[in-house]
Amino acid sequence: MARVDPVEGWLLSGCVGNAVYCIRPDGSGYVRQWVVPKDPKTPGQLAQRGRFGAAVEAWRKLSEADKERYRNRAARMKRSGYHLFLSEHVADVPSG
Repeated sequence: MARVDPVEGWLLSGCVGNAVYCIRPDGSGYVRQWVVPKDPKTPGQLAQRGRFGAAVEAWRKLSEADKERYRNRAARMKRSGYHLFLSEHVADVPSG
């Protein structure tokens, strides 16, 4: 379903029929045709998803003090602590 944002005119985002309404980071919009996403489920792809899931679970298990340390480090890079943690740990986590 499309969403309408009445900010500086009317911007649509989301899907209406076969049309996908997108918004660029600069705020301008464009429309593209919807296509069926590809998901070949290759062994490498599934392994990466497993690593990513394990890294997300590891973040959830961190103490609030540890999360805050990541947030402080990440703020200097204009990132979130969550994304910094994932970028550092997703390659280090064995696939499950």
